[in-house]
Parts: sequence; C-alpha cells; structure tokens
Amino acid sequence: MKLALLVYLASVVNGIGLILILSGLALAIYGICNVIYASKLEPEYIPTYASDEKVKKLTTFNESIPDIKKKAAKIVRLNVVLCLCLWFVAALIPTEKNIYLMAGAYATEQIASNERVQKIGSDVLEVIETKLTELKETEK
Repeated sequence: MKLALLVYLASVVNGIGLILILSGLALAIYGICNVIYASKLEPEYIPTYASDEKVKKLTTFNESIPDIKKKAAKIVRLNVVLCLCLWFVAALIPTEKNIYLMAGAYATEQIASNERVQKIGSDVLEVIETKLTELKETEK
C-alpha cells in the first residue's frame, strides 16, 4: 500500500506545485488590484444643491477613505506574505523524478542494512576469494 501511495503522490506532485504557484499569482494580482483601487480613491465633491441624504452619504464616504486605504494596505501586506509562502512551498516540493530517486535510495539503504543480505554478501566474497586462491595455485 505504501508503494501505491508513493506512486500516486509522485504522479500528482506536479499538479500540487502548479496549484500553489497559480494561487500565489492570483493573490499577487488581487493585491495589485487593491493597490490600484486604493490609490484612485479621492474625496467626492459635495455639490451645494445636494439633498441632505446625499450630503450625508458623501460625507461618510469621504471620511472612510483613510480607513479603506489602511485596510487595502493590510490586505496587500498579507497577500505578499501569503504569495511568498506559497511560492516557497512550491519550490520545496520535489519533482516526480526526485521522488522516485529518493524512494530508490531508501530501498537500497534498507537492503544494504539487512543482516541477511550482508551475510550473503560476505559468503559470496569468501567463495570468490577461495576460487581466486585455487586459480592462483593451479597456475603455478
């Protein structure tokens, strides 16, 4: 089951990285739009002939512009941090090839550290040394 999950993870890892990069890009675009919107906000002109209700609305809007700009600045800061985090995580995700290389290295390490394999290896080495000694003696 572990091998099946490894193969599945290796097949979807490129998609995960792409989703993280695109999410970071979308956040960057959203932050840029917030900056543009906040920078274009200017107090509205209140005409002298406007009704009391309209004057009240425009006055409220004009007074809220600094708050809107502060909120936009907070959103931009948050977007910058999130973009950098998403792109950093996307950079850390290994490629499909690297996942298979890591799995192969782990399997090799496990095989090499197995006592049975080491005993067989030492037995094979003894047989080879014995045969070489016999061959040297027959040549003399």
